Amino acid sequence: AFGLWPAAGSSRANLGETVNGGSGHGTTAAGAGLTRRLLVGAELALTLMLQFVSALMLRSFTTLMSVDSGLNPAHVATLEMSFGQDAGPWTARLTKMQAMFDRLSAVPGVEAAGAVNDLPLGKEGGISLRVTAQEAPRTATGSPRPYFVRYLIASGGYFQAMGIAMIKGRSFTPADDSLAPFVAVISRAMADSVWPRQDPIGRRFSLGMAANGKASDYTVIGVVDNVRVSGLDQAPGFQMYSSMYQQMPASVTVVARGTLPPAALMARLRDVVRAVDPSQAVYR
Repeated sequence: AFGLWPAAGSSRANLGETVNGGSGHGTTAAGAGLTRRLLVGAELALTLMLQFVSALMLRSFTTLMSVDSGLNPAHVATLEMSFGQDAGPWTARLTKMQAMFDRLSAVPGVEAAGAVNDLPLGKEGGISLRVTAQEAPRTATGSPRPYFVRYLIASGGYFQAMGIAMIKGRSFTPADDSLAPFVAVISRAMADSVWPRQDPIGRRFSLGMAANGKASDYTVIGVVDNVRVSGLDQAPGFQMYSSMYQQMPASVTVVARGTLPPAALMARLRDVVRAVDPSQAVYR
């Protein structure tokens, strides 16, 4: 301010105009300062909001990772395949699958192998069917209470290969074929709800999907742990597995568990498929 006065006097400028001009400059500077403070405040608020959202996402991710999926995907390789129309009847497809299982079991470093028609946590939605259980709770009208269960088709080695715990009973064997009565392995949730405080092994339920339109009776031979098939954030629901030796689906996912590195395990899996049928198409 001391240096401005001589300059103002030598130019004969009007003091009022100088003061007015200085007042205008001061107003502009004050406005700029206010704008800077608003921008800083907005940046701080945005930073805090992003940190809050990140913390929520991390918490959600940690929660999902701590959820029990019902399976153990570590050291597992999977390979999906579909059988074309030239693959023959379902018994021919089953023979091919059994040959793959036998070869895989002989590979050093492979501990278990099996197959399923619908892999858990996959993109496919799967199907749910209506089940009527015998010796189960009844509705208010006295009629059998219906249940809707996720319907799956699996081989005997699938549960061990996927790391699904067998809680009670047994898995499928080649003896559970088309000449034997229909058998099923069910989830713990289904067993606890349909036959609460009872032993579900040997219990029977009806599934209306026989070729003649009549219900097919299944006998429970095993109970496995619940598996989250649709997503880690969704309840497992009821699941039933029917024997692949009794009906072979048109597409399956082969599952192999072993001690080999992931790339080597996948390579062995592909080698076995090519050895059994070089023309068999595989994907994912």
